[in-house]
Amino acid sequence: MKHLFVLLLVANPIATIAQEILYDSLLDGEKIWTIKSTIPSPERWVDYIEYKLMDETSIDGVIYKKLFCRYKWSYTDDWSEWEWLFNKAYIGEDNDGKVYYYHDNGKNLTSVAMDFSMQVGDVFDLNEEDELPYVVTAVSDTILENSFDRKPRRCIHLSQSFYGEIINEDWASDIWIDGIGSVKKGVMGTNASSGTIQQLIKCTQHGNVIYQCDDATSVLGIKEQPLEDVSIYNLAGQKINASYKGIVIRKGKKVIVK
Repeated sequence: MKHLFVLLLVANPIATIAQEILYDSLLDGEKIWTIKSTIPSPERWVDYIEYKLMDETSIDGVIYKKLFCRYKWSYTDDWSEWEWLFNKAYIGEDNDGKVYYYHDNGKNLTSVAMDFSMQVGDVFDLNEEDELPYVVTAVSDTILENSFDRKPRRCIHLSQSFYGEIINEDWASDIWIDGIGSVKKGVMGTNASSGTIQQLIKCTQHGNVIYQCDDATSVLGIKEQPLEDVSIYNLAGQKINASYKGIVIRKGKKVIVK
């Protein structure tokens, strides 16, 4: 009995570690986000914005990278040069699933752009007078059909609410995808400029597509992983057997198996 008690003490921490959720990082993999931005006016002015992250640094204990961008207008095929957005903008992440936007403009403004730890019913308040809060309406494990790695990703569906009532309109909804960001505003999350209709049309990692939406009016390429699928995969998306040790993907979540 004494030996059994010791065994239980040893086994319990391992079981706890095995349930730890590891979020796919927006900061990893030399990603580029391509956004289609439309001004809702009679002219329907369209341009394209691309974002990428460079030069890792630490701010208040959180890892950040500088946010660079470039532009292309609908009447030309030429992109502008990459430049540091606002000359002091950063995107950061912590280990709890929060994505931060930091603007060192002398006031050191920090805001939470996305939070991948949220559950159904949670409220994401933008803390801005003219912006309505988001409510999480669904959380699912997803496989992006047009992604080269076929990696299951956490997918959070949100809709804005007005005095507690959900607004069932496309302009008031968003989806955040683990490791990719907002399907409307990409890595910028809730911090993209207002006054335009924005759509993430592509996200690449090392030049390979991990998300693509060809229809600017809808969200495509998202397929829920079957709930009955209990297979486990390595980080390359390959099915592996249960004896594998290390970081694995099980039921759409990354866990550590020792």
